[in-house]
Formats: sequence, C-alpha cells, structure tokens
Amino acid sequence: MLMANAVNDEAARTPGKEAVAMEAYARALRQLPTAIADNAGYDSAQLVSELRAAHSQGKNTTGLGELNKFFIIFKFIVIVKLVEIILILLNACD
Repeated sequence: MLMANAVNDEAARTPGKEAVAMEAYARALRQLPTAIADNAGYDSAQLVSELRAAHSQGKNTTGLGELNKFFIIFKFIVIVKLVEIILILLNACD
C-alpha cells in the first residue's frame, strides 16, 4: 500500500505518458495483497479492507501477516516448500 501510494503521488507530478504507466503500476501494486490473500485461501476482501484502514490511520508498516497470525505460518510453509522444490530441481540437474 505504501509503495502504491508513493508511486501514485509521483505519477501526479509526472507529465505525459509516463504518468499513465506509473498509475497502472500503482494499481498493480494495490492488487498484490488481494492476490496473496486469495491464494492463501483467506477472505481477501476482509483482510485487504483491514489493511487499507490500518494504512489510512498511518500504520504504514502493517501487512497481511499482522492482520492474520496464520498468514505468517502460511508464508513460512510456502518458503519451505519453495526451498524443497529448488533442492529437488538442483539434484535433478546433477
């Protein structure tokens, strides 16, 4: 959210087509929390609305993990699984 807002603010000060591209990038950044929550199987509408509310209150370091304690566990499991897949692929290449 913070990055999306920063990009959007800079786009407002940028003339020309670059501003349009920057605004599109900001919109894409705003969609990341929704995609992550959806892929994790959580109620993305609820989590993202809480995230946006927290950011509008100045709590710019709030992320999805702080909103849902199980999300932190999910992120850890995903990282472990990715490492396992990388190790399997590396062993297959040898």
